[in-house]
Amino acid sequence: MKRIVLLLSALLSTAAAAPLRGLWVDAFGPGFKTETEIRKLVQDARTMGLNTLFPQVVRRADCYCLKSTFPVTEDPAMPRGFDPLDVLIREAHKAGMQVHAWVIIHGMTNSEVTPPQNPLHPINAHGLDEFADTWLTFNNAGEAYTGRDYYFDLAHPGVVKFFADGLRSLAQNYELDGIMLDRIRYPDPVKISAPIWGYNPYSLSRYFRETGATSVPIPQDRKWSDWRREQVSLLVKHLFLEVKSVKPRAWFSAATITYGAAPKTTEEFKTTRTYGEVLQNWPQWLREGYLELNVMMNYKRQSKAPQDQWYAGWVDFAAKQAGVNASGIAWYLNDFAGIQAQTQKALEAGMGWAGYSYRFPTLGNYMSNPVVTTEYEGLKNLLPAGEAFDVAPLPSTSLKGRLKGKETSGVAVELWKSGRLVARTVTDATGYFGFTQLPSGKVELRVLKTRKTITLQNNRVNDAGLL
Repeated sequence: MKRIVLLLSALLSTAAAAPLRGLWVDAFGPGFKTETEIRKLVQDARTMGLNTLFPQVVRRADCYCLKSTFPVTEDPAMPRGFDPLDVLIREAHKAGMQVHAWVIIHGMTNSEVTPPQNPLHPINAHGLDEFADTWLTFNNAGEAYTGRDYYFDLAHPGVVKFFADGLRSLAQNYELDGIMLDRIRYPDPVKISAPIWGYNPYSLSRYFRETGATSVPIPQDRKWSDWRREQVSLLVKHLFLEVKSVKPRAWFSAATITYGAAPKTTEEFKTTRTYGEVLQNWPQWLREGYLELNVMMNYKRQSKAPQDQWYAGWVDFAAKQAGVNASGIAWYLNDFAGIQAQTQKALEAGMGWAGYSYRFPTLGNYMSNPVVTTEYEGLKNLLPAGEAFDVAPLPSTSLKGRLKGKETSGVAVELWKSGRLVARTVTDATGYFGFTQLPSGKVELRVLKTRKTITLQNNRVNDAGLL
């Protein structure tokens, strides 16, 4: 092993520094739940020369923190009254590292874990017993779970508000350097290669009202797929605008899907499983400016063809997209040689990288699950060093607002400037609307019978208020 590490160190001795050198730290085991774990995590990250940590702060609608609107986790491994996020930020900042709160969006709970006791947890307040107002998503067969997991329906207004309030509170109450969304999509399909999720009763009623459809669509229905995909994108934009409203210099990022072979063009992306099965359109998010940092979950085995080509293809595709892109590397699927090759490919494309994950830093560790000791030292020699990750950019000139009243979703909203239409969108499940990449100065907002002149200030999220 020592000879391999020395060889890889020599291979990377002339590599350019990557802007992002990140590490995902999941909450399904030890990592950042106690002060002792946090001190070890920060030291291990320093050993590996990393500059950014992605702790899984929100796992299943519960927060490993005390100062947010999310329910506090009931994980017994977290001492009562202890705020892991607060302490991790303090210790990481002392070591010159950024902390981006990693937030799982569509996961509500798991049937094999102890159910949360908090009556305000969504599975208790808006789960199966509250069918008329459930926040759960259902598949086309009427099932509310896949395997062991229950998921949020991303087109339900209660879900949108739950996460918008939660992310805003994290940005307000913690000195975070960024917030990362994960599972910001519909769940994976089973049995058929089609988007089978999204059949929440309320969300279906919205679809009928907004599109004029009169019967329950099949999963492959194009209009139904396009509508659900738009709900995901509207949610991302909503969350971006809320976070950047209160913390303009925080990174807004997502861990995105890269299933199968990579596309070569944006148009070809529409043929991928990412776009067609889980209804995620991250190139659009980057292009329209409400995703600043895209960290692909580019989880491929370097030693197994054609996965090595798939990995390289997604790196090449992302390098042509807007925003800042980075490649997430499945450390748990690769040995040191595979990690080295995938890291080098990301560097050659001019992008950063992040490793998944802290608990499983190599294939051997993942298979045998020993107490991690030597792997971090090996990775120290393997991974290229560099400077601190950049501070996030200010938002583009943006505008947000909300319509008052009931049934305000799916309403067209336009912005006009000097008699010319400059932007158009629709309201989301909560009646919220948002625009990014706007010209500064006076614009006229047009929605329903309302006409309102607004002076947009540059590089900030302007607020049209309640209309």
